[in-house]
Amino acid sequence: MAFTPEQMRDLEDRVAAAPMLPMGGMATQLPRTVGFQGPVGPQGQRGFQGWQGFQGWQGNQGPQGWQGTGVQGPLGGQGPQGQQGIQGWQGTGVQGGQGVQGWQGDTNDRYALGAARDFNNVTNSYLDRDTVATNVVPIIIPENVTLKAMSLAAVAASSWVAEVRLSGLAVPGAALSSGGGSSAYSAAYSVDFSAGDGVQVYCSGSGVKKPRVTLWFQRR
Repeated sequence: MAFTPEQMRDLEDRVAAAPMLPMGGMATQLPRTVGFQGPVGPQGQRGFQGWQGFQGWQGNQGPQGWQGTGVQGPLGGQGPQGQQGIQGWQGTGVQGGQGVQGWQGDTNDRYALGAARDFNNVTNSYLDRDTVATNVVPIIIPENVTLKAMSLAAVAASSWVAEVRLSGLAVPGAALSSGGGSSAYSAAYSVDFSAGDGVQVYCSGSGVKKPRVTLWFQRR
């Protein structure tokens, strides 16, 4: 039987530790007989595991309890109808004033001529016709006419007088005052002009903002 390396080391340790016996005046070490360790016996078989007990039966589910719902009450009666709301205001704007009555139709034609000044501080100045001052180039009347009406307007209220002039001189009865307002008009005129007259329009006042004057003539 072969020895394992552990058995051989154990045997060598036992021989080295044996006592020395004297022989012929010399000590002689005698080996001690050591018995060999028998082989390890086989491991016994493992015993059987005991039986596992049976699991108990699951109990039956109990019956479901009664659902606690009461009987639905009767439907309530309809409430009284609310009062009718107040009617809103009718959305009608203020009625505009009546327009100026037109010229009474007759056999004579009527037409208008105007002059203005696109400046915010007009003081004692002639107004323009097509961007040219009427004292530089007047408005030439092509036929005999009668001045019937005048109107004036400005950006802001101010006191000034619109004058009709011929050759730099005011024409009597052909003027209109603003009365301190921003506009004015009058149809109470009857001033004759002859064909070829050079009409000029003058702003008599100070600090007038962008004045405009319109003249209405009737052929005669």
